[in-house]
Amino acid sequence: METKRLRLEISKDLGFFKNHKFFCIYMIGSKVKVGEISISLETGEICYSIDYPFRGRGYATESLEQIVKYAKEKNVNPFLRIKETNSLSKRVAEKVGFSFERLFQPNKKFGLWYLQKS
Repeated sequence: METKRLRLEISKDLGFFKNHKFFCIYMIGSKVKVGEISISLETGEICYSIDYPFRGRGYATESLEQIVKYAKEKNVNPFLRIKETNSLSKRVAEKVGFSFERLFQPNKKFGLWYLQKS
């Protein structure tokens, strides 16, 4: 999968995560890895991490948009679990079309974010 600036490549299967797809995020035209993103094809949960030197450049937004497209192709309803104090990830989620639904039990430190129906 590619965007104008990024390439997502499937990384090796970790085995202990059944029905998960893990991708490394690279800059187009280089071997520079900027982060990772994964999706559970069973539950739809998406997890991502952008390496510190590359944060604030829109890479999380671009990568999340690509994974959402991938989820739709696989008929998976994606969601995010975002720590309540993580304002940057909340902003990324909103840009891509996710909206906050509720706090996650039992500790209520994470919010569940679901993709708005289009």
